Amino acid sequence: HLQESKVMKHSVTSQFQPSYPQPKAPKGFTHINRYWDKQQGVYAAKILPGQFYISTGGEMIVTVLGSCISACVRDRYRGIGGMNHFMLPELNLASELDSNLASKYGVHAMDMLIEKLITLGARKEKLVAKAFGGGKVLAGFVQQDIGRINAEFVVNYLTRENIPLLN
Repeated sequence: HLQESKVMKHSVTSQFQPSYPQPKAPKGFTHINRYWDKQQGVYAAKILPGQFYISTGGEMIVTVLGSCISACVRDRYRGIGGMNHFMLPELNLASELDSNLASKYGVHAMDMLIEKLITLGARKEKLVAKAFGGGKVLAGFVQQDIGRINAEFVVNYLTRENIPLLN
């Protein structure tokens, strides 16, 4: 119990003031908003729609979702993982809405996230994923249930790439 108490005390005190330096942002990710999260007692990176982030330093990655999807993919053996945030599965689905934002589409967001993880040392055969979002937030938008379409896309993509989707 003594050792457990020290860990708990460290967690409580570290939430107010970081006891270690912020991990360096990987090359190409310095534009991401990174900060000390007092509530969780850990450094965090907040991504917006169309962004993704990779961490090798134990940072928390956060976002806010509705019908969008965030796929969290990691190689737990190499200690590297990342998260993306996409709005729609493919460009053709959105052609009426917005054709200028290709980085916000799942087909590109998933490819970019996995490519970057592998470039930074992850092994594809060791990747596992969790996915979040896919809510139905626009009740009046009955032509397409974007959340359901996004959720189906990410499940199919991960299945096709042989990346297990964890519960």
